[in-house]
Amino acid sequence: MPPDLLLLPDDAWYLELHETARDAVLVVAIVPDEDPGREPTICFDESAGHHPVPHTVMRWFVDESRGRSRTAAA
Repeated sequence: MPPDLLLLPDDAWYLELHETARDAVLVVAIVPDEDPGREPTICFDESAGHHPVPHTVMRWFVDESRGRSRTAAA
């Protein structure tokens, strides 16, 4: 199932990744539409109230994880 793309009243696009087995939202990407100063964010754990993580932090985390997994596998 592809992620849902929603436009909500706060002038941002919301891209939701769902786990269909539990009918739960796993990840929400919030991409600002109108405010160029607003940074995209990613949120996890809908049941805990979604804690936003800036896109730049997520990119760093993914790159760091990739680098460490390559080092560990060598």
